[in-house]
Amino acid sequence: MKRILNTLIIIGCVLLLTACNNQREYKVIELTGEELVENVFNEDKKNIIFALYNSQLENHTNFLNDIENVSKNAKLDIYIVDISHVDNSSAAMLFSVNEFYSEENQYFAYINGNLVVSNEYKDFKTLYSDLKSLGYKSEIEIIEESVKKEYFEKAKKLYDDGKIAESLSNLNRAWSLEDAKNFYKSHSYYKVLESWERYEYPNSKTHKLNYISIDFLSSTSILYKGEEKNKDSENFTKPSIQSDYESFYYYIKDDIIYTSSSETGNYKETYKIINITENVLTLYEYKTKKENDYTLRS
Repeated sequence: MKRILNTLIIIGCVLLLTACNNQREYKVIELTGEELVENVFNEDKKNIIFALYNSQLENHTNFLNDIENVSKNAKLDIYIVDISHVDNSSAAMLFSVNEFYSEENQYFAYINGNLVVSNEYKDFKTLYSDLKSLGYKSEIEIIEESVKKEYFEKAKKLYDDGKIAESLSNLNRAWSLEDAKNFYKSHSYYKVLESWERYEYPNSKTHKLNYISIDFLSSTSILYKGEEKNKDSENFTKPSIQSDYESFYYYIKDDIIYTSSSETGNYKETYKIINITENVLTLYEYKTKKENDYTLRS
C-alpha cells in the first residue's frame, strides 16, 4: 500500500510539473542592440529567436503584433530589437554580417549557435510557418537594469549640454527602458540628426540652381555643410554626403546651433531652429539673416 501511495505521489508531481510547464507564459522581450550583440557573437552556442524591427517603417506595428501572436501560439520566447535605435558600436558589429544588413523588418533563429532561420517579414502566415517548429530553451544574458539606467542618466545630461548625437548613442544603450523611449519622443532635437538639403533657383530663365546640404552625424557632434552653386538644373547630380564638405563641431542650446571649426575652439551662433518635423527643418541662418526650409535628403 505504501509503495502504491509513493507511486501516486510521484505521478502527481510529474503531472503538476507538466501542467506548470504548459502554463508557462511565453513572451516577446525587448533587448538593446548591445545585449543582442553580446549573445549572438558570444563564443557559447546560444539558442535565440529574435526580430529586428525598424520603428521608422509604417508596417513595424503589424510586424510586432504578429511576433506577439507567434510567441503565444508557437510557445516561444522571441526577442526584439529596434534597429533604428542601436548604439553605434553594436550597429557596426551587427551590420558587418550580411544577413543583418537591412533596414527592413526581419527575424532570425539561432539553434545551438547555427543560423536556421533568416527572413524578411512578409505576413503572419509565413512568420508562423518559419518559427512554429523551433522548440528551444532560450539561454541569453541580459544587461542589468541599473546599468541601463546609468546610460539613460548620461543621455539626459549630454542632451542638456547640447551634445545631441552623444546623448542619442547613450539613450540607445538604454532603449529597452520605457523611460528612454519617452525621453526620445519628448525631446525634439534628436530629429535634427539627419541629412538635410535645399535648392535655390536664383533665376528660372537660366536653369541654374544652388544646392545646400547640412548633414548631422548621429555618432558624434559634427555636422557637414556643402554647397554647389550655379549648377545646371537639368544635369545636376548630388554630391556624395560629406564629399568635400566643410566640417564643424556643434552643440544645441535653446534652439540655437553653435558651431566651431575645432572641438575646443570658440563656438558662434550659426543657426536658430525655427521649426522641426519628421521631414522639414526650418533654420534661421545668422550669416545670411534668412530663414530657410530644409527637407530630408532624398
